[in-house]
Amino acid sequence: MYQQGVFIKTTIFTAGKRNLADGCISKLHHVIRGMDVNMKRIILLIIGGVFLVVDATDVHPSPVAGAGIDIPDNGLVAEQLMELSMVALYDFHFKKADSITGLLIKEHPDHYLSYFARANYYWWVMVTHPPSAQRSEEFSKMIDRARKQFDKQAAFSENPSLPLLFHAIGLYAMSIRYDLSAGNYFRAAAPGRRLVSVIHMAKGREDDFKGLYIATGLYNYLAAAAIQRYPLMHLYRLFYSSGDKMLGLSQLQQAADSGHELWQTEADYFLMRIYLDMEMDVTQSLAHAERLTSRFPGNLIYQYYHLQALKTGGYKQAATEKAEEIRRLTKTNPEIHQDQKGYFISLIDQ
Repeated sequence: MYQQGVFIKTTIFTAGKRNLADGCISKLHHVIRGMDVNMKRIILLIIGGVFLVVDATDVHPSPVAGAGIDIPDNGLVAEQLMELSMVALYDFHFKKADSITGLLIKEHPDHYLSYFARANYYWWVMVTHPPSAQRSEEFSKMIDRARKQFDKQAAFSENPSLPLLFHAIGLYAMSIRYDLSAGNYFRAAAPGRRLVSVIHMAKGREDDFKGLYIATGLYNYLAAAAIQRYPLMHLYRLFYSSGDKMLGLSQLQQAADSGHELWQTEADYFLMRIYLDMEMDVTQSLAHAERLTSRFPGNLIYQYYHLQALKTGGYKQAATEKAEEIRRLTKTNPEIHQDQKGYFISLIDQ
Protein backbone atom coordinates (compact mmCIF):
# COMPACT_ATOMS: atom_id res chain seq x y z
CA MET A 1 0.00 0.00 0.00
CA TYR A 2 0.20 7.19 1.30
CA GLN A 3 -0.98 12.09 2.71
CA GLN A 4 2.06 14.21 2.72
CA GLY A 5 2.82 14.31 -0.94
CA VAL A 6 -0.70 13.67 -2.06
CA PHE A 7 -1.70 16.97 -0.56
CA ILE A 8 -0.15 18.80 -3.47
CA LYS A 9 -1.90 20.46 -6.37
CA THR A 10 -1.64 18.25 -9.38
CA THR A 11 -3.39 19.69 -12.35
CA ILE A 12 -2.18 22.28 -14.82
CA PHE A 13 -2.31 25.79 -13.43
CA THR A 14 -1.84 29.19 -14.88
CA ALA A 15 1.38 30.87 -13.79
CA GLY A 16 -0.42 32.76 -11.03
CA LYS A 17 -2.11 29.68 -9.65
CA ARG A 18 1.12 27.70 -9.84
CA ASN A 19 2.94 30.31 -7.74
CA LEU A 20 0.14 30.25 -5.20
CA ALA A 21 0.13 26.47 -5.13
CA ASP A 22 3.90 26.26 -4.74
CA GLY A 23 3.63 28.62 -1.80
CA CYS A 24 1.02 26.33 -0.28
CA ILE A 25 3.29 23.33 -0.76
CA SER A 26 6.05 25.05 1.17
CA LYS A 27 3.66 25.79 4.04
CA LEU A 28 2.32 22.24 4.01
CA HIS A 29 5.82 20.81 4.36
CA HIS A 30 6.21 22.72 7.63
CA VAL A 31 2.90 21.27 8.78
CA ILE A 32 4.02 17.75 7.90
CA ARG A 33 7.26 18.10 9.84
CA GLY A 34 5.26 19.12 12.89
CA MET A 35 2.73 16.30 12.70
CA ASP A 36 2.45 13.83 15.55
CA VAL A 37 4.03 10.45 15.01
CA ASN A 38 0.84 8.55 14.23
CA MET A 39 -0.39 11.05 11.65
CA LYS A 40 2.99 11.25 9.96
CA ARG A 41 3.28 7.46 9.99
CA ILE A 42 -0.11 6.85 8.44
CA ILE A 43 0.36 9.58 5.85
CA LEU A 44 3.73 8.16 4.81
CA LEU A 45 2.29 4.66 4.90
CA ILE A 46 -0.52 5.48 2.58
CA ILE A 47 1.30 7.41 -0.02
CA GLY A 48 3.18 4.48 -1.10
CA GLY A 49 3.39 1.91 0.88
CA VAL A 50 2.52 -0.21 0.70
CA PHE A 51 0.27 0.53 -2.31
CA LEU A 52 2.13 -2.63 -3.26
CA VAL A 53 -0.80 -4.15 -5.06
CA VAL A 54 -1.48 -1.11 -7.12
CA ASP A 55 0.76 -2.54 -9.74
CA ALA A 56 -0.83 -5.96 -10.25
CA THR A 57 -3.78 -6.83 -12.43
CA ASP A 58 -5.76 -10.06 -12.37
CA VAL A 59 -3.98 -13.23 -13.47
CA HIS A 60 -6.90 -13.84 -15.83
CA PRO A 61 -7.55 -10.32 -17.14
CA SER A 62 -10.98 -9.33 -18.33
CA PRO A 63 -11.30 -7.54 -21.68
CA VAL A 64 -11.10 -4.25 -19.76
CA ALA A 65 -7.93 -5.32 -17.98
CA GLY A 66 -6.09 -5.93 -21.21
CA ALA A 67 -7.10 -2.76 -23.00
CA GLY A 68 -4.46 -0.24 -23.96
CA ILE A 69 -1.42 -2.16 -22.70
CA ASP A 70 1.15 -3.71 -25.01
CA ILE A 71 2.67 -6.69 -23.22
CA PRO A 72 4.89 -9.36 -24.81
CA ASP A 73 3.17 -12.75 -24.64
CA ASN A 74 6.15 -15.06 -24.30
CA GLY A 75 5.66 -17.39 -21.35
CA LEU A 76 4.08 -15.82 -18.30
CA VAL A 77 3.14 -12.25 -19.03
CA ALA A 78 4.53 -9.43 -16.93
CA GLU A 79 1.38 -9.04 -14.84
CA GLN A 80 1.34 -12.71 -13.92
CA LEU A 81 4.96 -12.68 -12.81
CA MET A 82 4.33 -9.46 -10.89
CA GLU A 83 1.45 -11.09 -9.03
CA LEU A 84 3.48 -14.20 -8.24
CA SER A 85 6.28 -12.04 -6.84
CA MET A 86 3.83 -10.14 -4.65
CA VAL A 87 2.32 -13.30 -3.18
CA ALA A 88 5.84 -14.53 -2.46
CA LEU A 89 6.61 -11.29 -0.61
CA TYR A 90 3.37 -11.51 1.36
CA ASP A 91 4.48 -14.99 2.43
CA PHE A 92 7.95 -13.68 3.36
CA HIS A 93 9.50 -15.91 0.70
CA PHE A 94 12.22 -13.45 -0.22
CA LYS A 95 14.37 -15.86 -2.20
CA LYS A 96 11.41 -16.80 -4.36
CA ALA A 97 10.51 -13.15 -4.92
CA ASP A 98 14.13 -12.38 -5.78
CA SER A 99 14.11 -15.15 -8.38
CA ILE A 100 10.77 -14.15 -9.91
CA THR A 101 11.64 -10.45 -10.22
CA GLY A 102 14.98 -11.37 -11.75
CA LEU A 103 13.15 -13.52 -14.31
CA LEU A 104 10.75 -10.65 -15.01
CA ILE A 105 13.60 -8.34 -15.99
CA LYS A 106 15.15 -11.09 -18.11
CA GLU A 107 11.91 -11.95 -19.94
CA HIS A 108 10.50 -8.41 -20.19
CA PRO A 109 13.49 -6.01 -20.13
CA ASP A 110 11.52 -3.16 -21.72
CA HIS A 111 8.42 -3.35 -19.54
CA TYR A 112 8.02 -0.95 -16.61
CA LEU A 113 6.36 -3.65 -14.50
CA SER A 114 9.64 -5.59 -14.48
CA TYR A 115 11.45 -2.78 -12.70
CA PHE A 116 8.43 -1.95 -10.58
CA ALA A 117 8.31 -5.55 -9.33
CA ARG A 118 12.01 -5.40 -8.56
CA ALA A 119 11.51 -2.11 -6.71
CA ASN A 120 8.75 -3.77 -4.67
CA TYR A 121 11.16 -6.55 -3.77
CA TYR A 122 13.79 -4.05 -2.63
CA TRP A 123 11.11 -2.16 -0.69
CA TRP A 124 10.13 -5.24 1.30
CA VAL A 125 13.79 -5.99 1.96
CA MET A 126 14.26 -2.43 3.22
CA VAL A 127 11.27 -2.45 5.58
CA THR A 128 12.23 -5.83 7.07
CA HIS A 129 15.86 -4.87 7.79
CA PRO A 130 17.56 -2.21 9.87
CA PRO A 131 18.16 1.00 7.82
CA SER A 132 20.79 0.64 5.10
CA ALA A 133 22.03 3.28 2.64
CA GLN A 134 22.92 0.56 0.13
CA ARG A 135 19.43 -0.91 0.12
CA SER A 136 17.90 2.54 -0.20
CA GLU A 137 20.10 3.27 -3.20
CA GLU A 138 19.14 -0.02 -4.86
CA PHE A 139 15.47 0.76 -4.41
CA SER A 140 15.87 4.34 -5.65
CA LYS A 141 17.62 3.24 -8.84
CA MET A 142 14.99 0.62 -9.61
CA ILE A 143 11.97 2.86 -9.01
CA ASP A 144 13.55 5.58 -11.18
CA ARG A 145 14.07 3.01 -13.94
CA ALA A 146 10.45 1.89 -13.63
CA ARG A 147 9.20 5.48 -13.92
CA LYS A 148 11.30 6.12 -17.02
CA GLN A 149 10.04 2.93 -18.68
CA PHE A 150 6.49 3.80 -17.73
CA ASP A 151 6.77 7.25 -19.28
CA LYS A 152 8.05 5.67 -22.50
CA GLN A 153 5.34 3.03 -22.71
CA ALA A 154 2.25 4.63 -21.27
CA ALA A 155 1.57 8.06 -22.67
CA PHE A 156 -1.72 9.22 -21.21
CA SER A 157 -4.68 9.75 -23.44
CA GLU A 158 -7.89 11.52 -22.50
CA ASN A 159 -9.40 8.16 -21.57
CA PRO A 160 -6.62 5.82 -20.37
CA SER A 161 -7.41 2.19 -19.63
CA LEU A 162 -8.23 1.31 -16.04
CA PRO A 163 -5.20 -0.96 -15.55
CA LEU A 164 -3.00 1.85 -16.81
CA LEU A 165 -4.45 4.19 -14.18
CA PHE A 166 -3.94 1.43 -11.63
CA HIS A 167 -0.28 0.98 -12.53
CA ALA A 168 0.34 4.73 -12.64
CA ILE A 169 -1.04 5.23 -9.14
CA GLY A 170 1.11 2.47 -7.68
CA LEU A 171 4.26 3.58 -9.43
CA TYR A 172 4.04 7.24 -8.49
CA ALA A 173 2.80 6.51 -4.98
CA MET A 174 5.74 4.27 -4.21
CA SER A 175 8.20 6.77 -5.66
CA ILE A 176 6.70 9.63 -3.63
CA ARG A 177 6.52 7.49 -0.51
CA TYR A 178 10.28 6.95 -0.69
CA ASP A 179 11.09 10.63 -1.26
CA LEU A 180 8.84 11.73 1.58
CA SER A 181 10.23 9.22 4.05
CA ALA A 182 13.71 10.54 3.18
CA GLY A 183 12.57 14.14 3.72
CA ASN A 184 12.83 15.04 0.01
CA TYR A 185 9.55 16.97 -0.02
CA PHE A 186 10.18 19.12 -3.07
CA ARG A 187 11.45 16.20 -5.14
CA ALA A 188 8.11 14.52 -4.42
CA ALA A 189 6.11 17.52 -5.66
CA ALA A 190 6.13 16.82 -9.42
CA PRO A 191 5.13 13.13 -9.21
CA GLY A 192 2.73 14.19 -6.45
CA ARG A 193 0.89 16.39 -8.92
CA ARG A 194 0.61 13.53 -11.34
CA LEU A 195 -0.49 11.09 -8.66
CA VAL A 196 -3.42 13.16 -7.43
CA SER A 197 -4.40 13.93 -11.01
CA VAL A 198 -4.49 10.22 -11.85
CA ILE A 199 -6.48 9.41 -8.69
CA HIS A 200 -9.08 11.96 -9.74
CA MET A 201 -9.22 10.34 -13.18
CA ALA A 202 -10.00 7.03 -11.47
CA LYS A 203 -12.91 8.37 -9.43
CA GLY A 204 -16.27 7.01 -10.49
CA ARG A 205 -14.69 4.11 -12.40
CA GLU A 206 -13.93 1.82 -9.47
CA ASP A 207 -16.78 -0.63 -10.04
CA ASP A 208 -15.19 -1.60 -13.36
CA PHE A 209 -11.81 -2.23 -11.73
CA LYS A 210 -12.18 -2.69 -7.97
CA GLY A 211 -8.48 -2.34 -7.26
CA LEU A 212 -8.98 1.40 -7.83
CA TYR A 213 -11.02 1.51 -4.61
CA ILE A 214 -7.71 1.27 -2.74
CA ALA A 215 -6.43 4.51 -4.22
CA THR A 216 -9.65 6.51 -4.08
CA GLY A 217 -10.48 5.16 -0.62
CA LEU A 218 -7.10 6.17 0.79
CA TYR A 219 -7.33 9.56 -0.86
CA ASN A 220 -10.82 10.27 0.48
CA TYR A 221 -9.99 9.14 3.98
CA LEU A 222 -6.61 10.83 4.37
CA ALA A 223 -7.53 14.11 2.72
CA ALA A 224 -10.41 14.49 5.17
CA ALA A 225 -8.38 13.26 8.15
CA ALA A 226 -5.52 15.67 7.53
CA ILE A 227 -7.82 18.67 7.07
CA GLN A 228 -9.72 17.73 10.23
CA ARG A 229 -6.57 17.45 12.30
CA TYR A 230 -4.48 20.28 10.83
CA PRO A 231 -6.34 23.51 9.95
CA LEU A 232 -3.60 24.71 7.59
CA MET A 233 -4.39 21.73 5.37
CA HIS A 234 -7.55 23.64 4.37
CA LEU A 235 -5.24 25.29 1.81
CA TYR A 236 -5.51 22.00 -0.05
CA ARG A 237 -9.15 22.77 -0.77
CA LEU A 238 -8.03 25.54 -3.09
CA PHE A 239 -7.04 22.88 -5.58
CA TYR A 240 -8.77 19.59 -4.77
CA SER A 241 -11.74 18.05 -3.05
CA SER A 242 -11.34 17.70 0.69
CA GLY A 243 -12.23 14.03 0.89
CA ASP A 244 -14.71 12.09 3.00
CA LYS A 245 -13.54 9.77 5.78
CA MET A 246 -16.60 7.52 5.83
CA LEU A 247 -16.64 7.20 2.06
CA GLY A 248 -12.92 6.39 2.10
CA LEU A 249 -13.39 3.63 4.66
CA SER A 250 -16.31 2.22 2.68
CA GLN A 251 -14.26 2.19 -0.52
CA LEU A 252 -11.37 0.42 1.17
CA GLN A 253 -13.81 -2.14 2.52
CA GLN A 254 -15.09 -2.78 -1.01
CA ALA A 255 -11.53 -3.54 -2.09
CA ALA A 256 -11.10 -5.78 0.95
CA ASP A 257 -14.25 -7.68 -0.05
CA SER A 258 -13.31 -7.90 -3.75
CA GLY A 259 -12.17 -11.53 -3.63
CA HIS A 260 -8.96 -10.57 -5.44
CA GLU A 261 -6.09 -11.87 -3.32
CA LEU A 262 -3.79 -8.91 -3.76
CA TRP A 263 -6.41 -6.17 -3.64
CA GLN A 264 -8.02 -7.54 -0.50
CA THR A 265 -4.62 -7.97 1.16
CA GLU A 266 -3.62 -4.37 0.55
CA ALA A 267 -7.00 -3.03 1.63
CA ASP A 268 -6.98 -5.13 4.80
CA TYR A 269 -3.53 -3.81 5.65
CA PHE A 270 -4.51 -0.18 5.24
CA LEU A 271 -7.75 -0.67 7.17
CA MET A 272 -5.87 -2.42 9.97
CA ARG A 273 -3.46 0.52 10.25
CA ILE A 274 -6.10 3.25 9.90
CA TYR A 275 -8.36 1.74 12.55
CA LEU A 276 -5.37 1.22 14.86
CA ASP A 277 -3.51 4.51 14.36
CA MET A 278 -6.23 6.96 13.35
CA GLU A 279 -9.69 5.77 14.31
CA MET A 280 -8.65 4.14 17.59
CA ASP A 281 -11.06 1.29 16.84
CA VAL A 282 -9.24 -1.81 18.07
CA THR A 283 -12.12 -4.17 17.24
CA GLN A 284 -12.07 -3.21 13.57
CA SER A 285 -8.26 -3.22 13.46
CA LEU A 286 -8.16 -6.73 14.92
CA ALA A 287 -10.71 -7.98 12.40
CA HIS A 288 -8.47 -6.95 9.51
CA ALA A 289 -5.31 -8.12 11.30
CA GLU A 290 -6.83 -11.58 11.75
CA ARG A 291 -7.71 -11.74 8.07
CA LEU A 292 -4.13 -10.89 7.14
CA THR A 293 -2.37 -13.22 9.55
CA SER A 294 -4.68 -16.12 8.71
CA ARG A 295 -3.89 -15.76 5.00
CA PHE A 296 -0.18 -15.04 5.43
CA PRO A 297 0.91 -16.37 8.84
CA GLY A 298 4.58 -16.08 7.95
CA ASN A 299 4.38 -12.34 7.29
CA LEU A 300 6.07 -10.81 10.32
CA ILE A 301 4.92 -7.29 9.47
CA TYR A 302 1.27 -8.35 9.60
CA GLN A 303 1.95 -10.35 12.75
CA TYR A 304 3.66 -7.37 14.39
CA TYR A 305 0.69 -5.04 13.82
CA HIS A 306 -1.67 -7.77 14.97
CA LEU A 307 0.37 -7.81 18.19
CA GLN A 308 0.15 -4.01 18.50
CA ALA A 309 -3.63 -4.13 18.12
CA LEU A 310 -3.86 -6.78 20.84
CA LYS A 311 -1.70 -4.68 23.16
CA THR A 312 -3.71 -1.54 22.45
CA GLY A 313 -6.94 -3.39 23.20
CA GLY A 314 -5.61 -4.64 26.52
CA TYR A 315 -5.70 -8.32 25.52
CA LYS A 316 -2.66 -9.23 27.61
CA GLN A 317 -2.83 -13.02 27.36
CA ALA A 318 -3.50 -12.97 23.61
CA ALA A 319 -0.68 -10.44 23.15
CA THR A 320 1.75 -12.65 25.06
CA GLU A 321 0.79 -15.63 22.93
CA LYS A 322 1.12 -13.59 19.74
CA ALA A 323 4.59 -12.37 20.77
CA GLU A 324 5.69 -15.97 21.32
CA GLU A 325 4.23 -16.95 17.94
CA ILE A 326 6.21 -14.17 16.25
CA ARG A 327 9.42 -15.29 17.97
CA ARG A 328 8.83 -18.85 16.77
CA LEU A 329 8.07 -17.73 13.20
CA THR A 330 11.12 -15.49 13.20
CA LYS A 331 13.44 -18.27 14.31
CA THR A 332 12.06 -20.93 11.99
CA ASN A 333 11.74 -19.03 8.69
CA PRO A 334 14.71 -20.24 6.60
CA GLU A 335 14.37 -17.39 4.09
CA ILE A 336 15.05 -14.45 6.35
CA HIS A 337 18.58 -13.45 7.27
CA GLN A 338 19.98 -13.17 10.76
CA ASP A 339 19.80 -9.36 10.77
CA GLN A 340 16.12 -9.59 9.78
CA LYS A 341 15.48 -11.98 12.65
CA GLY A 342 17.23 -9.70 15.11
CA TYR A 343 15.27 -6.73 13.78
CA PHE A 344 11.87 -8.32 14.38
CA ILE A 345 12.82 -9.70 17.77
CA SER A 346 13.86 -6.17 18.80
CA LEU A 347 10.50 -4.82 17.63
CA ILE A 348 8.63 -7.37 19.73
CA ASP A 349 10.64 -6.51 22.81
CA GLN A 350 10.06 -2.76 22.58
